[in-house]
Order: sequence, then C-alpha cells, then structure tokens
Amino acid sequence: MVAAPKRQARNVLITTKVDGRLGNQQLIQEGLEGYKLADNVELQVYFSLDYSCNNREDREYEKIKLSLKPNTAKPVFLKVKSELLRPNTYALLNVISHNGNKVDGGITYILTNKE
Repeated sequence: MVAAPKRQARNVLITTKVDGRLGNQQLIQEGLEGYKLADNVELQVYFSLDYSCNNREDREYEKIKLSLKPNTAKPVFLKVKSELLRPNTYALLNVISHNGNKVDGGITYILTNKE
C-alpha cells in the first residue's frame, strides 16, 4: 500500500533491484541453511494495480509511477517469477519507493527455488 500525507499530493516511483546477500546466521534463521547466493540471476518482475496481476493494461515491468491525491492510498501488487534460480539458491529483491530524488521506503524479499 502506498499512501500520500493528509495535506499533500505525492508522486511515487517504485523500483526493484536484485542486490545483497545474507550471512550464515541469517540463512539459518530463515530456514535456508546451506543455500548459496544465486549468480547473475535474471528475474521476471512486474507491478500491477490489479490484485490478480493479469490485467495487461495495468501492468508495468520493473517500475511503476503513481500520483496520489492528498490523504489517499493505492495498493500495489508485485509478481515475481524466479524459476530461473537454481535449486538451493537465493536472491534478494529490494523493492524501493522514491519520492522525487529521495528514497523514502522499501522492503526486501528473499527469493528461493527449492528442489
């Protein structure tokens, strides 16, 4: 969910970036002991304003721009296809919210492909 402040409109750009690695202790905590960081991973990533992520007119690959009126919010849905990950590997997908030139939020997903 992306929201605008009560008294101010907001233009938001949401992007993704595959970057980072987990330490051994973090892998164990996540139940991924023995997993390795995927090399040169290619992911299919796209955003949608439609929860089913099937509406082609509403789909934007890799980034999405939103204009929000004051005191409003919109849900943003993310679909990731990680079939290209080899078994027992992982990648970190960072979803980053930008407000102008400033990064103002984000979340990181651990993507895996189990055997």
